[in-house]
Amino acid sequence: MSGAELGAANLSGATLLGANLNRADLPGANLSPADLSGANLSYAELNYANLGGDLTGANLSGATLLGASLSGDLTDANLSGADLRVANLTGARNLTRSNWIKRAAMQPQSCPRVLH
Repeated sequence: MSGAELGAANLSGATLLGANLNRADLPGANLSPADLSGANLSYAELNYANLGGDLTGANLSGATLLGASLSGDLTDANLSGADLRVANLTGARNLTRSNWIKRAAMQPQSCPRVLH
């Protein structure tokens, strides 16, 4: 599914374990709850998408997540170079076990409260 164009798609409840969604176009997509554990979403366009459920080990490096909502488990998620400006991370768990802190682009007002 690399490079797929799935804007505003409703993938709620989908099992996308280990799926290759590299450079996929998913603006406004509903992926909550979905199993995205180990999925490759690098450089995906996820503006205003709703990503929830299991994001354990997901690769979101370089992804564009402007205004997106990320909730669920982000253990070992790769958010290096991701654009998280005005993203909503309320409800995101295990952020301290992902690499978003040092590398993701965020505006100070969008910094989430980290839940363990």
